[in-house]
Parts: sequence; structure tokens; C-alpha cells
Amino acid sequence: MTAQAVPDDEPRRAAHRPSRRLDIITAAIEVFSEKGFAEASITDVAEKANVVVSGVYYHFETKAKLFDAAIAAVYESLDLAVEQARLGQEPGSSEALRCAIHAGNRWAEDHPRASKMLYSQLPGATPGSARLRVEHEARHVSAAYGYLQGAAALGSPTSPDSPAGELAARTLVHLMISVMPLRLEGGPLSRRSPKSLDASLQAVGHHIVFG
Repeated sequence: MTAQAVPDDEPRRAAHRPSRRLDIITAAIEVFSEKGFAEASITDVAEKANVVVSGVYYHFETKAKLFDAAIAAVYESLDLAVEQARLGQEPGSSEALRCAIHAGNRWAEDHPRASKMLYSQLPGATPGSARLRVEHEARHVSAAYGYLQGAAALGSPTSPDSPAGELAARTLVHLMISVMPLRLEGGPLSRRSPKSLDASLQAVGHHIVFG
């Protein structure tokens, strides 16, 4: 999800080709993670993507629309990682939950800039990014209900349809959301090893669902 800086002496390339749109989004993720939405500029993104400023505006009319596209790309990457991890696992099983938690934790480890951009901007720098966050949470809360249904089939007293079930589903999702900024550089969990952090998330997540 992140881009490498391009040497200053490399000529700027035209950005009207469709392939350049992805390059611009990739550069935007890096710039927004470094500077935040308010301080970042279209010029900063153009320089990072090695395109002319007008080329960025060819694809994105405003900084807000570029930011929303970058946020959407990050959510898509994270969701894909989690969904792929669940493939082949019994829906709602403890193993499916384990794989999903591990995938989300590994994604954050592998994409520190994307993770920083995503979780340092909450609850949303733009109306569009706020909407994307709500949709992202809703998808994962729905999956969390599946784990609760699996737990109920094993005798858990927490019904997915009860207030306690809804609270458990949302707590599980917010556990994964809240840990992201805590593990960023300088955060209270930044010195924890990925392995120990994954084990802790597994233990807490399992307890929320299966008791």
C-alpha cells in the first residue's frame, strides 16, 4: 500500500493514464500518513507520485476526494486480508476467528503507513471517510455475529440476538480497531513483539466470543 520516494531528478510523468491513478493513491497514503489530512497538499502527493499537479486533479477533483479514495483502498486491502484468512475455515468457528485476528494484526504490521493513515484520522477527516468507516465496521460486526452464533452452538450462554450479543460483537470489532493506533511508533504497545501482541489479541478476542 505504500510507495517508495522517487528521486528528484527523475522527470515528472503524465498522470492521465488509468494506471497512474493507482500510483497517485499509493503516494497519497504515504503523504497523508506522514502529514495528516489538514497539512498534506495535492502538491505533496504529486511530488511523491512523480507526476504533475494537474495530473492529480485529472483523477481527483479535490483533496477530500483523493483522501476518500486512499481510505477506501486501505479498507479494501485490510478487508481482503481478513476475508482470505477466513477462507477454508468453518464459518463462526474459533479457528476462523483466530485466523481473522491474526490476519488483521499481520496486516497492520505489514502496512504501517496505511495503518497510521487509517487510524490516526478517525473518526473521519471528511464526510466520505466517516461513511467508509461506518461501512467497514458494519461488515466486521456482521462477521462477529457469525462467531457468536458458532459459540452459541457450542453452548455459550450469550445469544447473538441479545443485547449482550450485540455488545460482544461490537466490542470484538472495536478491540481490533483500538489496538491499531496503540501499536504505532510511540504508542503504548509499540514495543510489544508482533507475536506477543497477536497472542494477547487472540486471548482477549476468544474470551469476548467464547467466554
